[in-house]
Amino acid sequence: MDPATKEVRKLDLSNNGIQLSGALAIAKALETYQRLHVLIVSNTNIGREGAAAIAKALERKNQSLHTLNLSSNQIGSEGTVAIAEALETNQSLQTLNLTSNSIGRDGAAAIAKALETNQSLQTLNLTCNNIGREGAAAIVKDLQTNPRLQTLYLSQNNIGREGATVIAKFLQTNHQSLQTLYLSLNNMGGGGGAAIVKALETNQRLQTLCLSQNNIGKLGVMAVAKALETNQSLQTLKLGNNNIRKEGAAAIAKALETNQTLRTLYLGNNNIGKEGTAALAKALVQTNRTLQELRLGDNNIGKEDAADIAKERLQSLNSYRQQY
Repeated sequence: MDPATKEVRKLDLSNNGIQLSGALAIAKALETYQRLHVLIVSNTNIGREGAAAIAKALERKNQSLHTLNLSSNQIGSEGTVAIAEALETNQSLQTLNLTSNSIGRDGAAAIAKALETNQSLQTLNLTCNNIGREGAAAIVKDLQTNPRLQTLYLSQNNIGREGATVIAKFLQTNHQSLQTLYLSLNNMGGGGGAAIVKALETNQRLQTLCLSQNNIGKLGVMAVAKALETNQSLQTLKLGNNNIRKEGAAAIAKALETNQTLRTLYLGNNNIGKEGTAALAKALVQTNRTLQELRLGDNNIGKEDAADIAKERLQSLNSYRQQY
């Protein structure tokens, strides 16, 4: 509730069994109440009909809501089509979360079509919806003409290597708005991972990229290292659980010697061991002054190795301060 106006601006009904009847009541209220900004009805069993009712309110009358979370409601492709139709006319919604709704490729295609005309949406979350490579291709195709979307979550969607290649081509040509992209758990392998990060050699807009749990291996991580040598926009990179091992860590460490934009790096659960840790520590000690957060959990690093990283980093910082 806004303390100044005594009006409800955010409504969170998550994990309540409101079902279809509750969704219908919410939809009716949205038609007349123009002060609500955030609506969260995650895991409330509203189904496709409930989603369609809320969509109608957004399509016809409501222009105040800027955040809508319908995750885990099994709205399916039919409910998603209704939401997409609302997006074609609604110009207030900025954040839409449809995580875990079994929207499939048809639902993704409907959302993609809406992106051709929608000028307000800035964040779209389609995590865990089995949209596949065709759904992903549809999304990025229509993003080419959308100048507003900044954050896109496509994790856990069975995109695969072919879908990753399509997304990579989009990244190579898109320099407009997209700043954050999540693609974890998509079974893209080394080839798909390499294609995505190679696009970073030319894309100078993306600031956050997550490729965790894609088994990108040596092929993918070598491409990551090469891209980091020239990319000047990426600030956060998440590569957890990708089997990059000590060789991958060493390649990234070498790239960090020249990269001066990366601020956050996740390398957890990659079996980089003592040698990979040592390579990263050397880069941080000798040349890199910009990395602020390094996550190395579950990497078979002993207490002596961790102590060495901390000690050498502190010594490096003290030396740097004395020089300047």
